[in-house]
Amino acid sequence: MMFPPKICLLLLFTIQTIFPVSFAFGETSATFGKLSEQSSVSLLTVYPRDKAVYAIFGHTAIRVQDPERQIDWVYNYGFFDSSKPHFIYHFVKGETDYILGVENYRDFLFSYAADHSAVDEQVLNLSLEEKESVFNFLNTNALPENREYRYNYFFDNCTTRPRNIIEQHIKGQVAYPDLEAKTTFRDWVHICTAPYPWLSFGIDLVLGCGADSTIHARNVMFLPVGLMLAFDHAEVIRDRVSSPLVKEKLAVLDSEDRNVDAYRQGRASKQSIRSFFRSPLPITWGIFLLVAGFTIAGYYRKRNSRAVDFLLFSVAGIAGCIVCYICFVSTHPCTSYNLNAIGLHPLHGIAALLMLFGNCRKLVGRYHRINFIVLSIFILIQYFLPQEIPAAAIPLILCLWMRSGMRGMSSKYGIEKIKNIET
Repeated sequence: MMFPPKICLLLLFTIQTIFPVSFAFGETSATFGKLSEQSSVSLLTVYPRDKAVYAIFGHTAIRVQDPERQIDWVYNYGFFDSSKPHFIYHFVKGETDYILGVENYRDFLFSYAADHSAVDEQVLNLSLEEKESVFNFLNTNALPENREYRYNYFFDNCTTRPRNIIEQHIKGQVAYPDLEAKTTFRDWVHICTAPYPWLSFGIDLVLGCGADSTIHARNVMFLPVGLMLAFDHAEVIRDRVSSPLVKEKLAVLDSEDRNVDAYRQGRASKQSIRSFFRSPLPITWGIFLLVAGFTIAGYYRKRNSRAVDFLLFSVAGIAGCIVCYICFVSTHPCTSYNLNAIGLHPLHGIAALLMLFGNCRKLVGRYHRINFIVLSIFILIQYFLPQEIPAAAIPLILCLWMRSGMRGMSSKYGIEKIKNIET
């Protein structure tokens, strides 16, 4: 792989908001009825944290509290059943079913307090009738026959579900403020992945053109932080009378994480110099310089190293299989029409295998010439494409371009008479 083994591209879009807490569907989910005047409905936002890959995007849940009825439950749309057959395959393909779970509020907080996670609570400005409507809907939705839904990273996840439920049970209209600047899905993903450059690089490789389209205020609510910021400034219009959606905001759990303040403002955290040198960009440029050194040395020594080409194109072919599978087979949103597939595709792997056979030299030479032309055009027009190409991918593409140019042109003009050795 081109990046550390900690980063598994196959799981990037499937474990964003999963938390290891127990289900409580028994008496809790079957309890319906009236709430008292002291009841409240809140939105809980768990800030991104670096405990695991799934935790860096944060989490959202709904809290229903009624002291008179001794109710204090949290409704969580982030559960899944890993015991289902072919679970990993469905993860990768984007056909994962998530489940609504219910737990006690104290248990919910305890799990995050142990991780030193920050949690904010937004008490919503709802009427008693609206609170009862939300409460009864959640209990009905938590029943075994209703609790499952098809997860969609950008448009139907554990954050968009609470938003939709709250909107649907308000006797009025929720108005959100417009975004101050033009942003994209990719920009908002970067807010959470900025402290993790390798993960950000992997996500950028598999996201396609759709992630770079300008989005409106409602689209940013796929992220817990985005939904929280939108609710902070949202208004509820009832009978032409406007009032804030959030009645009170509380920091129920604080954290020493320096990134929390940045998240509260919808900004990505700043990276230190130390983290920069652990990022993929200097490493991929280092790989480029190494390959350039082999290429220049081979040119002056009149020798080409097939071992370098085999290794380089094999790795590019493996990465291309992942990119193309998620682009053409997976149902994940915003992954189709991925222009990264121009530079990274499975044909590189096939070419690497053909390099092992001496009688395929002419065919490999033609492949190198075609690849050199395609990558030349791709490199020249990359800044005009409707998709952001990861900066760390450019040096790797330049490696393929340089080796194809060297091998393709030498094959065409008869320089293959030069002795080829494997290093």
